[in-house]
Amino acid sequence: MNKKDKIFTIISVLILILLSYIYFSKRINDNTESNIEEEKMEGEYIINELTAQEQEYVVDYISKNISRISPEKEVLGGKFYVTGYDFENGENVIVEYEDGHIMFRVRIEFGYIDSENITIKKVEILR
Repeated sequence: MNKKDKIFTIISVLILILLSYIYFSKRINDNTESNIEEEKMEGEYIINELTAQEQEYVVDYISKNISRISPEKEVLGGKFYVTGYDFENGENVIVEYEDGHIMFRVRIEFGYIDSENITIKKVEILR
Protein backbone atom coordinates (compact mmCIF):
# COMPACT_ATOMS: atom_id res chain seq x y z
CA MET A 1 0.00 0.00 0.00
CA ASN A 2 1.43 3.29 -0.99
CA LYS A 3 1.25 6.51 0.99
CA LYS A 4 -1.67 7.88 -1.05
CA ASP A 5 -3.78 4.79 -0.42
CA LYS A 6 -3.08 4.92 3.33
CA ILE A 7 -4.14 8.58 3.52
CA PHE A 8 -7.29 7.84 1.52
CA THR A 9 -8.15 4.91 3.82
CA ILE A 10 -7.56 6.97 6.97
CA ILE A 11 -9.70 9.85 5.63
CA SER A 12 -12.45 7.42 4.60
CA VAL A 13 -12.47 5.81 8.05
CA LEU A 14 -12.56 9.23 9.75
CA ILE A 15 -15.46 10.34 7.54
CA LEU A 16 -17.29 7.08 8.32
CA ILE A 17 -16.73 7.62 12.05
CA LEU A 18 -17.89 11.23 11.80
CA LEU A 19 -21.05 10.28 9.88
CA SER A 20 -21.79 7.48 12.36
CA TYR A 21 -21.36 9.89 15.26
CA ILE A 22 -23.71 12.43 13.66
CA TYR A 23 -26.31 9.77 12.86
CA PHE A 24 -26.32 8.17 16.32
CA SER A 25 -26.18 11.45 18.23
CA LYS A 26 -29.25 12.63 16.28
CA ARG A 27 -31.10 9.41 17.10
CA ILE A 28 -30.21 9.71 20.78
CA ASN A 29 -31.35 13.34 20.78
CA ASP A 30 -34.63 12.43 19.02
CA ASN A 31 -35.28 9.65 21.53
CA THR A 32 -34.53 11.97 24.43
CA GLU A 33 -36.94 14.60 23.10
CA SER A 34 -39.55 11.91 22.53
CA ASN A 35 -39.12 10.64 26.10
CA ILE A 36 -39.42 14.20 27.43
CA GLU A 37 -42.69 14.67 25.48
CA GLU A 38 -44.02 11.36 26.82
CA GLU A 39 -43.10 12.38 30.37
CA LYS A 40 -44.86 15.73 29.88
CA MET A 41 -47.97 13.96 28.64
CA GLU A 42 -47.86 11.55 31.58
CA GLY A 43 -47.34 14.48 33.95
CA GLU A 44 -50.31 16.31 32.47
CA TYR A 45 -52.41 13.18 32.82
CA ILE A 46 -51.52 12.87 36.48
CA ILE A 47 -52.20 16.56 37.11
CA ASN A 48 -55.46 16.71 35.18
CA GLU A 49 -57.03 13.46 36.32
CA LEU A 50 -58.06 12.37 39.77
CA THR A 51 -57.92 8.91 41.23
CA ALA A 52 -61.17 7.28 42.34
CA GLN A 53 -60.26 8.11 45.95
CA GLU A 54 -59.64 11.77 45.11
CA GLN A 55 -62.95 11.93 43.23
CA GLU A 56 -64.63 10.50 46.30
CA TYR A 57 -63.13 13.28 48.43
CA VAL A 58 -64.42 15.91 45.98
CA VAL A 59 -67.92 14.39 45.87
CA ASP A 60 -67.98 14.12 49.66
CA TYR A 61 -66.96 17.78 50.00
CA ILE A 62 -69.57 18.92 47.48
CA SER A 63 -72.28 16.76 49.07
CA LYS A 64 -71.60 18.17 52.52
CA ASN A 65 -71.54 21.77 51.22
CA ILE A 66 -74.08 21.71 48.37
CA SER A 67 -76.48 24.12 50.09
CA ARG A 68 -73.68 26.68 50.44
CA ILE A 69 -72.24 25.99 46.96
CA SER A 70 -75.56 26.18 45.10
CA PRO A 71 -76.28 29.50 43.38
CA GLU A 72 -79.98 28.91 44.17
CA LYS A 73 -81.45 28.37 47.64
CA GLU A 74 -83.68 25.53 48.85
CA VAL A 75 -87.45 26.12 48.76
CA LEU A 76 -90.33 25.19 51.03
CA GLY A 77 -88.09 23.99 53.85
CA GLY A 78 -86.26 21.43 51.69
CA LYS A 79 -82.59 20.54 52.09
CA PHE A 80 -80.36 20.01 49.02
CA TYR A 81 -78.78 16.59 48.50
CA VAL A 82 -76.66 15.29 45.63
CA THR A 83 -78.38 12.76 43.36
CA GLY A 84 -75.68 12.29 40.73
CA TYR A 85 -72.31 13.41 39.46
CA ASP A 86 -70.03 12.95 36.47
CA PHE A 87 -66.40 14.10 36.36
CA GLU A 88 -65.45 15.80 33.10
CA ASN A 89 -61.78 16.03 34.05
CA GLY A 90 -59.60 16.79 37.06
CA GLU A 91 -61.10 20.27 37.45
CA ASN A 92 -64.79 19.98 36.51
CA VAL A 93 -67.67 17.84 37.68
CA ILE A 94 -71.32 17.86 36.63
CA VAL A 95 -73.49 17.59 39.76
CA GLU A 96 -77.22 16.93 39.98
CA TYR A 97 -78.95 17.80 43.22
CA GLU A 98 -82.40 18.54 44.58
CA ASP A 99 -84.30 19.41 47.72
CA GLY A 100 -87.46 17.40 47.04
CA HIS A 101 -89.11 20.36 45.30
CA ILE A 102 -86.60 21.68 42.76
CA MET A 103 -83.73 20.01 40.93
CA PHE A 104 -80.55 21.51 39.50
CA ARG A 105 -77.77 20.32 37.24
CA VAL A 106 -74.56 22.35 37.55
CA ARG A 107 -70.98 22.28 36.34
CA ILE A 108 -68.63 22.89 39.23
CA GLU A 109 -65.06 23.96 38.58
CA PHE A 110 -62.95 23.03 41.59
CA GLY A 111 -59.37 23.00 42.78
CA TYR A 112 -58.00 19.87 44.41
CA ILE A 113 -54.80 19.79 46.41
CA ASP A 114 -55.68 17.06 48.88
CA SER A 115 -58.72 15.82 50.83
CA GLU A 116 -58.48 18.78 53.21
CA ASN A 117 -57.89 21.42 50.51
CA ILE A 118 -60.72 21.49 47.97
CA THR A 119 -61.90 24.84 46.64
CA ILE A 120 -64.89 25.74 44.51
CA LYS A 121 -63.84 28.12 41.74
CA LYS A 122 -67.01 28.42 39.68
CA VAL A 123 -70.57 27.06 39.60
CA GLU A 124 -72.57 27.17 36.38
CA ILE A 125 -76.21 26.11 36.20
CA LEU A 126 -76.83 23.88 33.17
CA ARG A 127 -80.24 23.92 31.48
